[in-house]
Amino acid sequence: MKEFDLTIIDNETGDWTAIYVDGELFKQSHRISEVDWINLIKKYKNFSGKIKRFGFDEDQMEELGGDFPKHISDIPQSFFVEIELDI
Repeated sequence: MKEFDLTIIDNETGDWTAIYVDGELFKQSHRISEVDWINLIKKYKNFSGKIKRFGFDEDQMEELGGDFPKHISDIPQSFFVEIELDI
């Protein structure tokens, strides 16, 4: 079974988050709940251990129309400045 990578993107105010699995939007919401994480684990059992996290500012969110697109490849590359994860 193929391993998957996670990408987490937050806006700068912290009130909107998206989770991408191998570049496909899994969930976006004001709050990613424990149930959402459990559903992700149940659906994608082979986690690679690779997690990337990015923060977008309000101008970038406005350019995206306030929502994250279905495919991470639809986000301009210039938006991506990685945030170090504290795990």
